Amino acid sequence: MMSDPEKWEEIFKYTIDQTSPDQERKEQMWNRLQSTISGRGQKWKQAIRSGWQPHGRKTFAAALAGTCVIAVCLLTGVGVNAATDGALFDSIREFCGLPVQQKKAADEGLKLKNEVYAPELAGCSEKYVVFANERALMVYGRQEKRLLAALDLQAMDCNYFNTDSIHTRVLLQKDTIYIFNEKKEQQPTQMYVYDLKKTDVSSALSVTEDVRKLELVYREWKTFSAENSLDTFSGMADGDYWNSLINFGKDGKETGVYSQQCIVWTDRAGRQYRSALVIIGGDDYELYSCPADDTEKISKEKLLVQTYSDEIQTETATEENTQHTGLPEFAYQGDDEIMKLVCDYMIKNRNEYEYLENGGIYIYVPEPVIVKTVRTGNDLFIFGNFWWETYYRNGNTLMSDSGSEMPARLHFVSYGNGSYIFKDKEVAGDGSYYGTSIREFCEGYQVDPQKLMDTAEAHKKIRIKMLRDYVKQNHLDIQYYKDYGWDPVALDK
Repeated sequence: MMSDPEKWEEIFKYTIDQTSPDQERKEQMWNRLQSTISGRGQKWKQAIRSGWQPHGRKTFAAALAGTCVIAVCLLTGVGVNAATDGALFDSIREFCGLPVQQKKAADEGLKLKNEVYAPELAGCSEKYVVFANERALMVYGRQEKRLLAALDLQAMDCNYFNTDSIHTRVLLQKDTIYIFNEKKEQQPTQMYVYDLKKTDVSSALSVTEDVRKLELVYREWKTFSAENSLDTFSGMADGDYWNSLINFGKDGKETGVYSQQCIVWTDRAGRQYRSALVIIGGDDYELYSCPADDTEKISKEKLLVQTYSDEIQTETATEENTQHTGLPEFAYQGDDEIMKLVCDYMIKNRNEYEYLENGGIYIYVPEPVIVKTVRTGNDLFIFGNFWWETYYRNGNTLMSDSGSEMPARLHFVSYGNGSYIFKDKEVAGDGSYYGTSIREFCEGYQVDPQKLMDTAEAHKKIRIKMLRDYVKQNHLDIQYYKDYGWDPVALDK
């Protein structure tokens, strides 16, 4: 059984690993942490002797899934960072502040697919434009006409946008950005503070647990959200204007997206404006603004953001730490012969157009729920609901792009050599014929048709197993999958 110090060592090693640094940087972070703790040895011993224990295995496991100290503290209610006198946060702050890490976060954040809206516009002033998505928070300098900073929100465990139960909140006040997670409309127990006057040094990022400060900032964020964050569709121009933006381009192809919310801000002369973030063609970022008293008068400011792919590959040019946008194709490698037969069939017959769209960066993953198999002579009938999903990568997360289910009866034939060849299938009909068609192709095979229709819970388990095995087989540093509008789901649950 591990001693308390050994437990803490495992916690910190795991937590550092979740930030996905390369091996050299990981060792540097761990050595830095050990050195700092050693230098503050007396406080460390006092923390160990205080008798704090994780609140049960479930909470402890959830804490480990967090990618930085703020996640651990939010879930346990205990200042883990304080237990090391700030050593763990110091290490993570240095990692997030590395120039190459900021470039990587910016590169992946700017390239991340926009599902429905542009990234959230979190703040706007005469000096700054602050926007964020599930990968990074970007700070654009309007006078400098360039990105000033990009924070790795996954490493900070503050990337909860388009979620259902926990949400990342951002507040820009003059030259300071506050970042925290809100759960069930409760005041946070910790928050990050980013000093925009020191974007060139890692000390720009700090964390606070001061209750009064937390209460004040949380109250100010709620006021700002209620009064200065408006629906873009109705708060600027009119619906026709935004619809024409979306449909702009050849053949009605969607080439423009805008931020769901527009921000109300005031310049030094006291004039009030409303601004929204707009992306044209996937990579042209613009700030659309209008006077608060004349919402039809739209002006456009091009944001000169840039990606750093070539530069990053030069700076991290090793096979071990170069992370590609593309993903290896899925292939079932388990021992279940029926599952392999079904997965191979589904992969072979996938919709190639949908899979290859957007540069072929998606992976197709069959996630079938097999209800029953029936063998009669050389014939094999497989009954189930044949779910599938396509995913693309967002740092440590597989983002679901599209998916479907298909209750069906698949028919394979064996020709005596142990292998099966697909022959035909019967699938569920549409609309009112859905249930009737399933009952019809189940008739005579002693299969309960209701089981083909009630597969949602079984699919969740199959989905996690398929993705977990895929990540393990391909040695990928991916810990979650996510559906649009829902919280990320840990693959190790």
